[in-house]
Amino acid sequence: MSEQKQAQQRITVSGVVGDTVKYSTTKLGQPYVSFEMAVQEGPRRGAKRTVYYTVNAFRQLAVNASQSIKPGDRLLVTGTIKEVLLKRPDHLVTKHAITAGHMGHDLFWGTSEFTRTETAASAADQTSGAQS
Repeated sequence: MSEQKQAQQRITVSGVVGDTVKYSTTKLGQPYVSFEMAVQEGPRRGAKRTVYYTVNAFRQLAVNASQSIKPGDRLLVTGTIKEVLLKRPDHLVTKHAITAGHMGHDLFWGTSEFTRTETAASAADQTSGAQS
């Protein structure tokens, strides 16, 4: 199996989380999440096709996503899409992956409650400010 990388571009998609959000850390200890998302593409009315994306997020977005989303949730995801062509013996397969910069629940389909989180940086700022 051989891979050919394609150009990257920014994309925003609306779709449904298809499986559990897998949370882990990189070799350098950076948090990340990964999950599959089903997106209906096509005209507003008429035949649509489902395209599956692997969504990846890093750092604080990964931490927040792991605590906020679950299978079946409808999300908006904005990020950089990368398409990788995989050469199989008898055909080509295109894999779609989005490295998310932003994501959240799609409020067209329901309601959501926002809770602000405190990052390590803001916690450090408050601690040093309290000591002054």
